[in-house]
Amino acid sequence: MVKELELIKFRNKLSDFTLRNSNTNFRYAIDRPIVIKFLTVQQMADGLRQSRPTIGLWRKGKNLPHHVMRRRIFEWLDKTVSIEIARLRK
Repeated sequence: MVKELELIKFRNKLSDFTLRNSNTNFRYAIDRPIVIKFLTVQQMADGLRQSRPTIGLWRKGKNLPHHVMRRRIFEWLDKTVSIEIARLRK
């Protein structure tokens, strides 16, 4: 139940991030799923077709992707989180 609540809270923040696309929001969006143990760095790298070192740099706020690409990343995260929430509710 805690995991579901954490994921719902995270998904709600994601929708706000697409409107306010700051570096801080992007770092949070990349870091939070890993911190709450929803995704591993490898799973995120595979899902976004990036390397683990790239995800690590993004988490540190370095070498961030262009703002235009962030929307697709937010969309992928939202889709992935929504699928997990639906799975947990079954």
